[in-house]
Amino acid sequence: MLDSVTLSRQPDRRTCKFAAASKLNTGAIYRASTHSGISSRIYNFVWTSRAPTRVRFFGWLLVRGRLQCRANLYNKHVLDDDICELCRQDPETSDHLIFHCTAAKEFWNHLGFQGIPLPSVQEFWEMPRPPTIPPKHFNTMLLLCYWNIWNHRHDVVFRHQQPSLRRLLAACKEACRLWGCRLSQRDRHIVDIWCHMFVMH
Repeated sequence: MLDSVTLSRQPDRRTCKFAAASKLNTGAIYRASTHSGISSRIYNFVWTSRAPTRVRFFGWLLVRGRLQCRANLYNKHVLDDDICELCRQDPETSDHLIFHCTAAKEFWNHLGFQGIPLPSVQEFWEMPRPPTIPPKHFNTMLLLCYWNIWNHRHDVVFRHQQPSLRRLLAACKEACRLWGCRLSQRDRHIVDIWCHMFVMH
């Protein structure tokens, strides 16, 4: 192979299939890493959603069990206990915080998920969809919910606010209006359906 190479004084020219115009194409890297060409369900749920990038990254950390919830910090000997600061009853794992804490249960029941078995956060793409919620962009709507539940927890823990379903729903509704701009024009009507779900009757 080297017999046909002639060296010159010109600067080296390097090409990469994963870069174009000095920008790294992470999508191409991911596709190459899945040799079969079949992407994972986690990837499809999180990275194909229309959520903002930081929320998609949050979803990725959530499904990987990497969020800084009290149980993780307790296991790392950062905290003295792992009790949830919202309900003061159970250890604050990601599952507890997103699905089983008192505030989270009220939230999901309000959206029509009562009586529906909820998955663990390690398989949150398995979340069953009530018939009142449109199937299109369902992953985006769920990430919006997960993100706002997490932020609601921050308000309680770090800003010393009381847990409030009304405030959580209002935050979700405001996020709907902002995230609606991320959907195509023909899908904007879905945002109106989401907003109606987040109204406190």
